[in-house]
Amino acid sequence: MEKYNIIWNRHDEEKEYVIGTLIHAEFWSFFYNRKVFDEAFDKGFRPFPEFPDKDKYYVKEACFKTFESRLNNDIVTDNIKCELETGGYSEAKGHSQYSKNR
Repeated sequence: MEKYNIIWNRHDEEKEYVIGTLIHAEFWSFFYNRKVFDEAFDKGFRPFPEFPDKDKYYVKEACFKTFESRLNNDIVTDNIKCELETGGYSEAKGHSQYSKNR
């Protein structure tokens, strides 16, 4: 099982918000950290179009499109990070960073 913290930050401040969790086991699942979501929302974060409901637990057999290109190809266009719970960061394009450990 791989468990990623989904981290958002504003470009103008250093604080990072763990807005959600992405898990890959038999299926892919994603859910927002509701408490942190509200704080980040007040700072400008908006829900991913693929995950509009902060209270829903999303499950899919294949990787979610929101994260697929970021995890597989390191193609990044925003200020979202995927960090494995047990790992550090590895540099990717743009303002996002990713690492993949098992």
